[in-house]
Amino acid sequence: MAIGTKISFLTAQAMGQAITAALDAGSAGAVIEIRTGTPPVTVEEASTGTLLAVLTCSVASFDAGVDQSPGCLFTSAAITDEGSALANGTAGYFVAGSSNAADTILDKVILGTAGEASDDADMTLDNKVIAITGTVGVALGGWTFTMAEG
Repeated sequence: MAIGTKISFLTAQAMGQAITAALDAGSAGAVIEIRTGTPPVTVEEASTGTLLAVLTCSVASFDAGVDQSPGCLFTSAAITDEGSALANGTAGYFVAGSSNAADTILDKVILGTAGEASDDADMTLDNKVIAITGTVGVALGGWTFTMAEG
């Protein structure tokens, strides 16, 4: 299998913007579910683990992407904290998607690991150990993704 295919920054940016457009496709801000356990292999698979919290993104969920030479880095806009966690547990992953109603994912778009800064997770939470009725939040700049170029 050949693995030498390369894309430009503008192509990487357009691909990332397609992801953010899918997150923003609903009439409400995108929704993020924080769950325990290991993420499913694909976004299309059923979510597993205990649902710990549901957070809401700004209506425009991400910036337009910044050139990282190589790559295009996307950083989330403000994410509203979950003021009262739904269960006790340790965050393992997140799944996010578009939404037409508060706390309800319409179409799943992206998933990744969730943890604290020391975990090198895809989404950095203020605290990965969550207590029922506690506040759950994403650390400042805590959700980014990069589209590769080269």
